[in-house]
Amino acid sequence: MLKKRSKKALSHVDWAIALAIFLLYLAWFFVIVKPHLSPSENVDTLMDILKEGVKDNIYQTVNKVEVYIPNAVTEEYESIIIDFTRNYTKIANTADQYVQDMGKMFFLANLSDTKKYSIYNGFESVKRKEAPSIVATQDYANNNFFQADFDEGLLQDIIYDGKLRLWDFTVEIDGTAINDAFDFTHLGMVAKWQRQDAVNHTTYIFAKNPRVYNYIASTDQKNHTVTITFTTYNYTYYYTDTEAQLTYRIRPKCRLLDSKSLDLYDGNTGLLIMTDTKGIMLCTNETAATVQLEADTNYQIFAHEGSHLENYPITPRQGTEEELTLISRKKVLGLKNKDYQYQKTRFGFPIKRDFNITITSEALSATLGTKQSETENIYAKRMKGYMLDPDYKEKAVNITLTTW
Repeated sequence: MLKKRSKKALSHVDWAIALAIFLLYLAWFFVIVKPHLSPSENVDTLMDILKEGVKDNIYQTVNKVEVYIPNAVTEEYESIIIDFTRNYTKIANTADQYVQDMGKMFFLANLSDTKKYSIYNGFESVKRKEAPSIVATQDYANNNFFQADFDEGLLQDIIYDGKLRLWDFTVEIDGTAINDAFDFTHLGMVAKWQRQDAVNHTTYIFAKNPRVYNYIASTDQKNHTVTITFTTYNYTYYYTDTEAQLTYRIRPKCRLLDSKSLDLYDGNTGLLIMTDTKGIMLCTNETAATVQLEADTNYQIFAHEGSHLENYPITPRQGTEEELTLISRKKVLGLKNKDYQYQKTRFGFPIKRDFNITITSEALSATLGTKQSETENIYAKRMKGYMLDPDYKEKAVNITLTTW
């Protein structure tokens, strides 16, 4: 007589058979199926490596400061001076023509074209225009119809349009003539004359325009009274806030003008004087006019055509510094000229795997890596960015990343 098996024993057998079938399936999946699949995790990892490599080796951080010139001046070669003490090492200025000296930046601006200029740190234009060079020595500066003569670092006279317009130029510090060491430096687009005493008196003249810029700084940390005096050509009018006629008499006559600027002119040419201290003394005698002024930090003398000049002094304004993350043309081209194995090393990409980077833009088109495979499964992603072209325009860039 057969004994009947217990239900408990049968359940143990069923469980064992099911477990064996499950284990056989897992073995079949990992041994046979998995090697033929491209695990998404591995592909994602490759793509992450490539994206990080692109960010580290193609992008760059650029600082940008905008300079806006609000005055309605339309000169083609307007001289602009701004305070600029930023620790920039690789500089580009959209004016293209600039010089840095003593914590200032000097550049020529075409204000008939634009009144906004940008200064970049970390970007150097490959198309920078050659700046005009001023004709100057320690004894003179010459710009077409303008000549300024110097004696031991101090202005002596100005000749403009063939006539002597300014002479008998003197600078006194606390009532005593400045008479210490002098120096001359040719900076290319700008020339500099210095005379140093209790104050440092520095004069700059640009190429392309008839203007004399003067700066004063104490050398002994004390306050000093700096007085400038000179005689001018026989002009017929002067302008402060309104026009008035100059009169020349046997008996000298002086008037104190409650102004920081004075423009002397005769309809054909003129001489604009500007200072940072209000109060200009204008004296006339039988043949000429004498000007006396004081300055704390700066004063300017501009020879010019026509009647009085307007919208001077120019007062440039600097905006807040921006930090931009841009694609570097220089870096892209540098990597493009390297072999594939070097590129792999730079991007930290696995030796046994492959990649392709295609960059398309109005500013630049380039391919890094190797040719895309036609037999392998590829994985692609797109990135977007911006690049400064040689004309300082921000151009959109498409980057296609491919791995396999």
